[in-house]
Amino acid sequence: MEKLIDIKKPCPENWETMKIGLNSRFCDNCHKNVIDFTNKDRNEILEYLFNHRNEKVCGRFYRSQLDFSNTDFLVTIEALAKQHKNTNLSFYLLTIGTLLLASCSNEPIEKKAIKSETKIIPSDSTDNHVKEKPKQDTIDKSVKTQQNTPPEIPERDLLGEVDFTDYNHLQVEPYVYADVMPEFKGGIGSLNTFIKQNLVYPNWERENNIQGKVVVNFVVDKNGKIKDGKILSTVQGAKNFDKEVLRLINSMPNWIPGQLDGNKVDVQFNLPIDFKL
Repeated sequence: MEKLIDIKKPCPENWETMKIGLNSRFCDNCHKNVIDFTNKDRNEILEYLFNHRNEKVCGRFYRSQLDFSNTDFLVTIEALAKQHKNTNLSFYLLTIGTLLLASCSNEPIEKKAIKSETKIIPSDSTDNHVKEKPKQDTIDKSVKTQQNTPPEIPERDLLGEVDFTDYNHLQVEPYVYADVMPEFKGGIGSLNTFIKQNLVYPNWERENNIQGKVVVNFVVDKNGKIKDGKILSTVQGAKNFDKEVLRLINSMPNWIPGQLDGNKVDVQFNLPIDFKL
């Protein structure tokens, strides 16, 4: 899988000669502010790039900061989604997480066994085994080796325009995410209220004390209408939960449609529905 964050065309300009700003420096050559990410952790880097995903960001990084794994990405997405609860960014982050999971390789990760070697020291005929002292020349070689160890070289920085993976190129409409994600009118709070007031707990599941979460996928089209509902995960042993969830989403009023590049587009949406007694 391609790098999530990369600088494909490093800039040859010297960071030290740029005009100093608050969290950036100004490059006279390209007339851009270069954001300093070298003092940021991975969560801060991703949050900045998410919030400026529609802009061209020029930055300064250490190479190790660009080595994001899928796990890093998903953990950060979950944390940011909780931090930005009840905002459009939360919808966007959760949808990106779903797409990333879908695009990951299904190949199992090989776990390398760590071999532990147990050395058996033969015992002498007597209980008091005296360890042989290391020879003086061995000690001298050890000291010389430590003295000749070169000092650790500081990590070099990297400047340039940030290439932040665009997931829209992986698919055609309906999109998995958009610049502006679809939203239930009134936000997440109003959506939760609608579900609470309109979800009907099926009698058979209630009588058999069956509870759980159903995840449904649907499309919010350009006009805000809900269509193409399908169940992604269901509750084992439940007979009627899936049917009730599909009925619920199809009874929803129109949403505020998503937008991409200023145009209204069809966007997929995943929604978990909890059945609790």
